[in-house]
Amino acid sequence: MESVSLLLLVLLPALLRVQTGSGVRLPDLDLDPDPDLDSSPGVVELDLSAALHRVDRRFLSVTIDASLAAEEKFMSLLGSVRLRTLAAALAPAFLRFGGTRQDFMVFSPQTVLQGPGLPAEPSCDKRGLPRWLEDHLRKAWRQQQDVLRTEGLQRKFIRAKFTEYTVDLLHSFSNCSGLDLIFGLNALLRTADNSWNSSNAHLLLQYCESRGYDMSWELGNEPNSFEKKAGIRVDGQQLGRDFSHLRAMMSQSKLYAGGGLYGPDVGQPRAHGTDLLPGFLQSGAGAVNACTWHHYYVNGRDTSLDDFLDPGVLDSLASKTQEVLQKVKLESPEMPVWLGETSSAFGGGAAGLSDTFAAGFMWLDKLGLAARLGLDVVMRQVFFGSGFYHLVDENLDPLPDYWLSVLYKRLVGPEVLKVGFSGAARSKRTRLYLHCANRDRYSEGAVTLISLNLRKKPTRISVPAASSRTVEAFVLVAERPGEEGLLSRSVRLNGDVLKMLGDETLPELTGRRLPPSEHLQLPAFSLSFHVLTDAGASACNSTSTSTTTSTSTLHLHLHLHLNLHPYLNLQLNLHPYLNLNLNLNLHLNLHLHLHLNLNLHPYLHLNLHPYLNLNLNLNLHLNQNLHLHLHLNLHPYLHLNLHLNLNLHPYLNLNLHLHLNLHLNLHPYLHLHLNLRLNLNLNIHLNLYSIST
Repeated sequence: MESVSLLLLVLLPALLRVQTGSGVRLPDLDLDPDPDLDSSPGVVELDLSAALHRVDRRFLSVTIDASLAAEEKFMSLLGSVRLRTLAAALAPAFLRFGGTRQDFMVFSPQTVLQGPGLPAEPSCDKRGLPRWLEDHLRKAWRQQQDVLRTEGLQRKFIRAKFTEYTVDLLHSFSNCSGLDLIFGLNALLRTADNSWNSSNAHLLLQYCESRGYDMSWELGNEPNSFEKKAGIRVDGQQLGRDFSHLRAMMSQSKLYAGGGLYGPDVGQPRAHGTDLLPGFLQSGAGAVNACTWHHYYVNGRDTSLDDFLDPGVLDSLASKTQEVLQKVKLESPEMPVWLGETSSAFGGGAAGLSDTFAAGFMWLDKLGLAARLGLDVVMRQVFFGSGFYHLVDENLDPLPDYWLSVLYKRLVGPEVLKVGFSGAARSKRTRLYLHCANRDRYSEGAVTLISLNLRKKPTRISVPAASSRTVEAFVLVAERPGEEGLLSRSVRLNGDVLKMLGDETLPELTGRRLPPSEHLQLPAFSLSFHVLTDAGASACNSTSTSTTTSTSTLHLHLHLHLNLHPYLNLQLNLHPYLNLNLNLNLHLNLHLHLHLNLNLHPYLHLNLHPYLNLNLNLNLHLNQNLHLHLHLNLHPYLHLNLHLNLNLHPYLNLNLHLHLNLHLNLHPYLHLHLNLRLNLNLNIHLNLYSIST
């Protein structure tokens, strides 16, 4: 195992003066040091040989709270050029539309559907909101937020209607920004026997399909609090049946038969709370593509700045996550787990904290820890909308957590690496995470070290043999120095205050090239990304430096959705004389899993035939769990060209362990679910050609 050791030297400067002036006082971190902290140096070890986990490419995702549509005119703000520019910088990502008020919203269409042929949604080139209207809506939105907060405090939620206008704007906003829309449906529409009443959802799906809107779905928000919000109790088993009903509805749709469905969006585990998750997984795991849950560190109404900087509070995410992962693994071992909604403080966030630089410590630590623990997606509440935890404020200005999110997107790749921190100087107030760097911006082998310094003392990290490595530093601190700066709504990157350069232009987010042998500086109360551009991490390469002939064990996990039109004939045959030509680097000890979902129309003829060419682009890495999500929507009018060459040669010897989870919907009224475990023993004589980096 190759590793790089970083020597962590905790500098102990003279005692800093306690500053006053704002009335906010920081915890005296230096007077309450970690028990194991002394002057001995700590050592940070980076394991660059193998990835612990690979998250979804949309790992950092965002939400828009459904409260924005409580009065539909405010949805027009999604037509703002400025807001779309800010959203586009976070792509690729999911955009979840949901929250408490989704379960009090009813779709009220204003047009009569007569089949396909409705006017197309506005072009992205013609987007834009007149300035006078945008200014008017922003001012009115400030007043609307007061109304929404009052409703939330009183737990009196009024049922609201929304029309095609809301749906059109959401899809246009997400589509033009490069985001994947997830729409949350109302689960509190119930029948006399307390099952879900799907009639309104059917109208919405019918409309969205008529417009050709490619989107995914959720059902209900925090069902464990339904009784508190609406006096309705739904247990986990019933909730799972409701999701299965929604999946059956989707299977009858040409557009959504193989689409995404996520849930159940339960609240975080609590000692005396209702636990719906086990029952839901028992009856509904087969209906969803990922299991979602929500997490907040503290109550926004009674928290303090101390909490936002407390390592114990940050560590609480680990225990909650492990509890959820254990429950999911018990019932559905292969199910991806997402944080479907999360931020610093529940109850709309903490005023004067959740929208300041101080919130960045919770946000960046959550991203680092969630990825290391194995969560695949983290959805930030909210991108824009009600509450104090937004990334973009009511004036459409980006807040510190927005800039932090954009930097994360640009610098951090999906591969999670192991970083160790040992020695007497180890401090919980210095928190480190390690990923491969984003390969869209950096060459293979580069890594990104994520650092949080929660202390009001600076720390520096010394890198052995740093003279042979190039390091780019991206260091974020509050706009103003000292304790008051933590409550700032502006942020500096390498000394420069970050601001938009107009409605359509973000500033240059450039790193500072460090000279050879210079220590990596972690200023007091700072958030840092250090990109080691020539680290040579084998875990971050798609090529190998050697050619080998070997017998290998391959575990394949391919998530495949086929939505086949009734007049389409699919012909595929795995013939013994075909060649497997993976135009990629295949490494040993590769863990993949195959998840195959086929929704076949009763008149579809499926024939396995040797003449089909299926093209795909795959990047397979050494010692790494790889999840491939392939969505095929095949239609007579759609031409799909995926870049993959599969050729199976008769002399190819492969030792293959395949776990196949097969779902067949052969007819709208027939559902066949097969679980197959297939072991194939073939000898593989595989030459791995590589390009040395």
